[in-house]
Amino acid sequence: MNTPICDFVRGYAAKQPLRLHMPGHKGVGPLGVEALDITEIPGADVLYAPDGIIAESESNAAALFGSAKTVYSTEGSSLCIRAMLYLAQLWAKAQGRKPFVLAGRNAHKTFLSAVALLDLDVGWLSSEGEKQSVVSCVVRAESLDHRLSAMAEKPIAVYITSPDYLGNISEIAALSAVCHQYGALLLVDNAHGAYLHFMSTPRHPLDLGADLCCDSAHKTLGVLTGGAYLHLAKSAPPMLRDAANRAMALFASTSPSYLILQSLDAANAALSDYCIEDIMSTSRRTASLRAALAAEGWTLTGDEPLKLTLSTKPRGYTGVEVAALLERERIYCEFADPDYLVWMVSPQTPESTYDVLLNALRSIPPRSPITDTPPMPGHAEHVLSPRESMLAPSETLPVEQSIGRVLASPGVSCPPAVPIVVCGEQIDEAAVNAFRYYGIDRIEVVREAIIAVNADNISVAGAIHAAAWQASHRSFCTQEFLASHTPERQTGYLREKLLRGSRIFLLLDGSPVALVSVTGSLIEDLYVLPDCQNRGFGTKLLRHAIQQCDDTPTLWILENNTGAARLYERMGFVPTGQRHSFGQLDEIEYQLT
Repeated sequence: MNTPICDFVRGYAAKQPLRLHMPGHKGVGPLGVEALDITEIPGADVLYAPDGIIAESESNAAALFGSAKTVYSTEGSSLCIRAMLYLAQLWAKAQGRKPFVLAGRNAHKTFLSAVALLDLDVGWLSSEGEKQSVVSCVVRAESLDHRLSAMAEKPIAVYITSPDYLGNISEIAALSAVCHQYGALLLVDNAHGAYLHFMSTPRHPLDLGADLCCDSAHKTLGVLTGGAYLHLAKSAPPMLRDAANRAMALFASTSPSYLILQSLDAANAALSDYCIEDIMSTSRRTASLRAALAAEGWTLTGDEPLKLTLSTKPRGYTGVEVAALLERERIYCEFADPDYLVWMVSPQTPESTYDVLLNALRSIPPRSPITDTPPMPGHAEHVLSPRESMLAPSETLPVEQSIGRVLASPGVSCPPAVPIVVCGEQIDEAAVNAFRYYGIDRIEVVREAIIAVNADNISVAGAIHAAAWQASHRSFCTQEFLASHTPERQTGYLREKLLRGSRIFLLLDGSPVALVSVTGSLIEDLYVLPDCQNRGFGTKLLRHAIQQCDDTPTLWILENNTGAARLYERMGFVPTGQRHSFGQLDEIEYQLT
């Protein structure tokens, strides 16, 4: 297979040209590769508007992988993930549907930043059975079918990570069939599985029915760091193929690395030459090492052919401890945490490596098993969307002080960049325990925000409404009547208001503290938690509510609520003279002058 990008750059360098263009090293420097590092000069094509050597090379890659279209990335799979989600949003708009994505809970933090940038709605798929780690999320086709069948509004796409960092490969073919049954695209983060197409029985997501996927070529193929592919399947909607370059350009640098592009180009020739036999022989050597380690008493997990994942606690060690022992022998892993140790191999791994690793692990004597299991965060309360939380003012706190606060940044993650808590979720004690377990001492939390109440966070609003309502009515209502206004009842009340067209807003000061509703120009339900009153929260929320009114803002207060009357009069509200009875008390109408 030809290598048009490599050929062009080598030819240009051989001319010893006068380089009066970027980059500034002008083809010379200490690394020895500077002569091959160019920019988008005439003849070098343009990465995301290609019609020359890049277009030809990408067509070669598409033919190798069996895709309808393959687009190069010099910024890893992170760029491709953002582009996939943009294309899903584009498809939703074309279909007149809500841009809603259902995603496996172990999505990379890049997924969250893309969701925030695109303002997508996300629902989460949890792992089935006993959860191995926060980096693993096993989604079965049967449970996905059950979830989708119960949803009134179907997602435009389902997003999963396969293989995951522990080497678990999802049942892509079955998941794809379920997605297509319900009109959803299947998007796969296949960053660790570029080689899967070249197995004797292909196991790449494109081979198994995925519509869009990304591969990090640099993770498992002989490509420089940053080289990746965005693949669109032949079954993907044609309009997405047409928009793929635009999707990549939206998020990409305008200065792509031609060293990485040459590496991707050269990989096409290498894959067409060695392909199946070299990858299968690597897989066989890896399987033999896996069997030998099991015979030595080591516990392994995962089913990815070119990955070795040790579960180290049965041997009496943490993954971090074993990694440290092996580093003394100059053996370096891909990933280690308290429970697991991961190595990644490829056809470029020398055969001698397998014996070296086996002998090194044989030298580590077994100890009494460690029986504790990783703490798993529960189902955290969703308060803000990823976009709202990431764009809100924030502060950094020790994790011990974060209970009840709302996570602001998706950067909270245990290696490898899989968030323990999703930004916008409320941190509870289980999450704090998980942070400590994975060595996270400080996190970024939302400082202040006013957000709209929706189906995801309405129970939070209901809890505030119940607590504040009971406190404000305690002096003149019976205990029985107060007790009847439970968080569940008030959540139902607020849900009915939303269905009737009201808008409800929450104010966060670290954690949710107040709410208000607006119906047309009628302001109601201004409640602040009892221990948060007299701190200006009511005033802030009232100002926001006034801005939301369609016409002259109006509200009603009980005649004995002198504190509220002072607040409203200070803000410019005056009594209109209208009153109506509320049990033993009257309500008085106020209007903004």
